Amino acid sequence: MDDFDEDADFERDPEVEQVVRGIPVGTSKARPRAERPVARPTEPAEPGPGGELICSGTKWRVATGFAGAAAILAAVLAGINAGHDHWAYVLITLYWAVLHTASGVGAVILAGLLLGRPVGRLDVVAARMALAVSLFLVVFRLEFPFPGGVILATVLAAGAYFGGVVVAFRLPPRDAAVIGGAHFGLAILIGLGSMLSGVIQAGAVSAGVPQ
Repeated sequence: MDDFDEDADFERDPEVEQVVRGIPVGTSKARPRAERPVARPTEPAEPGPGGELICSGTKWRVATGFAGAAAILAAVLAGINAGHDHWAYVLITLYWAVLHTASGVGAVILAGLLLGRPVGRLDVVAARMALAVSLFLVVFRLEFPFPGGVILATVLAAGAYFGGVVVAFRLPPRDAAVIGGAHFGLAILIGLGSMLSGVIQAGAVSAGVPQ
């Protein structure tokens, strides 16, 4: 009885108070429960300003590989079917592949302005356009040994190009036609520039002007 505390409060029960406060019996403090993060469903990415991309996706290596193989095949066909200067035809075909791929990228940008749609990644655009251009050159360099063979090869090559644009860019024919029309216009401008340069050089030669 010597250890008895005369000032002890017998009306207060700590265990009852813990139950009332929601604190488990046997613990002095309530530990907050760790909340698990709630997984939210991912929402699909919205198209950028102006609508859906003309050239969606980020993969360009496969298209570049096929484009390079097709361009080499077109150059080989050009060298085989050439009656003279075989290596010159090989080089000019590869040059056309690079030149019209670059102009094709410009055509896609122009088509994006006309359609009011964003273009997308330019490296992917270049890879897919290179594939379409190389398909055009492969068919164009085929030899049809009959009258009108060049015209037939040109028409078939244009069809191969158009199909390449539709498949590579995953576009409806209407949008692919806008790209093809813009590309054809740029090719005409490039051809006119080369023609005018040739006329100027021929005039200088006939006039005796040193080059």
